[in-house]
Amino acid sequence: MNILSNVRRYRYPMMLLIWMLFIFILSTDAGSETHTMGWTSRLIRYLFPDIGADGLKLASKIIRKAAHVTEYAIMAFLLAGSLRSLFAVYGRRLALWTIAFCAVFAGFDELHQSFVGTRTPLPSDAMIDTSGAALGVLIFFLFNRMRQSSITKNVICD
Repeated sequence: MNILSNVRRYRYPMMLLIWMLFIFILSTDAGSETHTMGWTSRLIRYLFPDIGADGLKLASKIIRKAAHVTEYAIMAFLLAGSLRSLFAVYGRRLALWTIAFCAVFAGFDELHQSFVGTRTPLPSDAMIDTSGAALGVLIFFLFNRMRQSSITKNVICD
């Protein structure tokens, strides 16, 4: 195997490990509401200058839950790419293994938060994370379908 094919084969796993570390760091005090409320409040007040205290609290909660969905969608995308490149897993098996792994990781993430004084572990967050993982798998399949379609068009046109 040449170096380029090794880089292609291991790019998803390398990015996945980095992303999982990022999620782990966000599960510490660094990702707590007390540390993120400052910049989210400024952003919300910039976008909606007349927002009241209740609206600010709701908007902040929406941003935090959207962050859960996003971080696990990215993780699932990278995990699906890793499973495909390392173990040649495809189709439903790929989707099920990816979502199951992300759900277990989300559970451990919430368990980790239970040991951090400024974090609140919530089973609902693990469910939101798992939903984000399902979205990430869907995006992975759509991305690969578009990529395959593009490759097929290029081969036919050449």
